[in-house]
Amino acid sequence: MSCNEIVGCVLEDSTFAVMARLQVDGANATQAVVSAITYKAWDTADSASVYASGTLTVADVVFDALQTDGRWTADATGYNFRHDVGQGVFAAPGRYRLEYTATLTGGNSFVFGPVLLQVAETWTDGTVGG
Repeated sequence: MSCNEIVGCVLEDSTFAVMARLQVDGANATQAVVSAITYKAWDTADSASVYASGTLTVADVVFDALQTDGRWTADATGYNFRHDVGQGVFAAPGRYRLEYTATLTGGNSFVFGPVLLQVAETWTDGTVGG
């Protein structure tokens, strides 16, 4: 089985965006076909315990038209999913796996990602974690 992993590196306790192009039955997903999106994150050192989780507002993270702003560099086509992960979600350095579950209006669901995330320590004042 192949998997389209998204890999990234961010500083601890920072904000970042996860972007993807979601498709349902070969067409770009829209807000009308997605009823819910949730996420879960695990510290890869402890896959038995969920590190963070939440429910996203579909209207805030799914776009009906593909977006091609400067943040998207994967291709010229664009993205229709963007989760702006807030400060504090990944406050500790480590390696994390982030997965999203989209529930469709018809009741089916699918998991997308995974996002493999390296969270690095900040050294703002010359000391670790400063």
